[in-house]
Amino acid sequence: MCEHVDVVWHNKTRGTCKSCGATKRRHAPPEYRVRLELPIPPSANVYWRHDRGVTHLSKAAKDYKEQVGWAWMADHAASQGFDCPVSVTLTCYMKYPRKGDLSNLEKVLLDSLQGYAFQDDNLVHELHMFPRYEKGRPRVEVSIQAGRS
Repeated sequence: MCEHVDVVWHNKTRGTCKSCGATKRRHAPPEYRVRLELPIPPSANVYWRHDRGVTHLSKAAKDYKEQVGWAWMADHAASQGFDCPVSVTLTCYMKYPRKGDLSNLEKVLLDSLQGYAFQDDNLVHELHMFPRYEKGRPRVEVSIQAGRS
């Protein structure tokens, strides 16, 4: 799953991509794109909890992460997620303009997708986020593409 069209394998026995380090078994062409529709996540203020100096996920966060997991498995059960740099586009359809900033929403979404869509959110090398307002059906449309667009 790398941005280079002509992949050069530098280690035939292990099958590792020279450009991004992905294993040959999980390497996909640069046009490989995954689309997913998710519910609006809980607020970042509710997502993480602090208890005696330890930060952990709240019950709402665990429930949302489970919803993300079910949504991922419903559409992409065969996929193990990306293990190379990715480009992510988030289109957030909300009921009304949010009072907070979009970056808190982005943090919660990327954290929830971690472990399903990609191994770690540090693999997100490009991020696009678009707010939209629609009263009928609040949701987040996620598009993840191998490499950078």
